[in-house]
This record gives sequence, C-alpha cells and structure tokens, in this order.
Amino acid sequence: MRLAIARRAQSDLFEAGIADKLISASGGVMRYLIGLVQEAALNASGRGAMRIEDRDAERAISEVRKDFEAALHSDDYPYLARRHEDHLLSSDDQLQGLLRLRALLEYENGGTWCEVHPVALPLVERRNKP
Repeated sequence: MRLAIARRAQSDLFEAGIADKLISASGGVMRYLIGLVQEAALNASGRGAMRIEDRDAERAISEVRKDFEAALHSDDYPYLARRHEDHLLSSDDQLQGLLRLRALLEYENGGTWCEVHPVALPLVERRNKP
C-alpha cells in the first residue's frame, strides 16, 4: 500500500507518519486508501497547505466514519462488537450485509476471518460501552 501511495504522490506531500495513518485507516482496502489520500489532499489544499497534516487525515477519516454511522443500524453495533472479539465469518444475512457495507472486512491470511473496519471500530466501541 505504501508503494501505491509512492506511485501517486511524492513522499514529501505527507507530514511524518500520515501516510501510515491513512494506510491503517483503509483497513487494507485500496479503494478506501485512495479515497482517504484524495480527501486528505483536498483538505490540505483547501487550507492552502503544501503537505497533508494530521488534521487533514483526521478530517478525511471522520468523513468515512460519518458514512458508516449513517449506514449502520442500532442492532449492527453489538453484532460488530462480537465479530471484533471472535473474527468469525458465517453466511448469516446480517454478516453478509455488513461485509457488503464494508463495515466488516474479510481477510484471508492464515485462514479466513473478518474484522471491523478500523474507521468504524470507534463507533462500535462507543455504542457498546457497558
């Protein structure tokens, strides 16, 4: 993913650590990475800045988080919390819907498993506080 960024942007476009922050926030999904970098660059440009700073990345991440918040139903949050704990995949309708929404991401390294999208995880944690 770093290579994808390097092919599309000069390394000095990013404040230290920001490219890695955006990579982590993408959940390993190229579409999200490109969108996050693009949004962060637009945020920096809008400020008249020549580099993407943390505030630009955070604003881009926040926009994706708002999209998840708008799309998720209240009963999705406990379900996502359980999948965050056990990482189990199944064929049930709710899981399949969350995979299509990309609130859950499927991974295949070392076996097939799932995880809550890193941008959606703070929403899940906030909604499932005891």
